[in-house]
Amino acid sequence: DLDLTKPGVQKRAPREEFETTTEEVLRKADFR
Repeated sequence: DLDLTKPGVQKRAPREEFETTTEEVLRKADFR
């Protein structure tokens, strides 16, 4: 969960989102 009440989170959110997306892609690739 992202705590939007923290100022630094907004800058970090995109990076975390990108990492999560990459993880999902890797997981899908593992299913091959």
